[in-house]
Formats: sequence, C-alpha cells, structure tokens
Amino acid sequence: MSRRRAPATSRVNRPARRDTRTLAQTLLDALPPLPPPDLQPDPLPTRRGRLSAPRRPRQPRQCTVSCTYYPGAHGHGGDQPVPHLRLSGLWLEQLGFAIGAKVRITAQEGRLVIELPA
Repeated sequence: MSRRRAPATSRVNRPARRDTRTLAQTLLDALPPLPPPDLQPDPLPTRRGRLSAPRRPRQPRQCTVSCTYYPGAHGHGGDQPVPHLRLSGLWLEQLGFAIGAKVRITAQEGRLVIELPA
C-alpha cells in the first residue's frame, strides 16, 4: 500500500492560477480586426519586372529504369527486385493521356508502346 505524499507547498503559499481562457480572450479582444482576405489570384511569376507566360511542359528525352521489390515467400530468400518505370508530367495530358484514362501497353523488342484505346 502506498502513502500519498504531502504537497511540497501548502495551498496558501502557491501563486494564484489565472483562468487561461479569460486571459486568452482578453488578449484576442485587444487585437485589431483582420482585414478581409484578398481573393485576387496570385500574379504569374515575374522576370525582370514583366509578367511571363506559363512555361510549356517539356517531353522527357530519357528516364531511368529503377527497381521495386516483390516480397519474398515466408522462409525463402529475400525480396525479389523487379524493374520499375514511372512516367509523369503535363506533357502526358497534352498528348491526350488524361488522369483516369485507360491505356493499352504493347511490349515489343526493346520498346513499349502506350496507346489510348480507340
């Protein structure tokens, strides 16, 4: 059985605790009101003081085949590395590959052909 220790200082000697909600509300009331938000769109990035047109997306000329792993079976060796290729960019949308579109991938010798079904 454990005994409860007596407090190090008596309640009489402790400093009075302020009500934090009242103090916070008092501080918030003292602040000036915020201006209404500016709903204008941000200007285009500037170059030497002039507005410039948005950049045209560039098609990648090359990319690197990386690897990901298939998990190994329980009790057998480690994970199996497999080739991994990731394509992304606005240029895909310009070519008609919209988000959510279905594609057909045909594998040929040393070449992948990605087509939109007709």
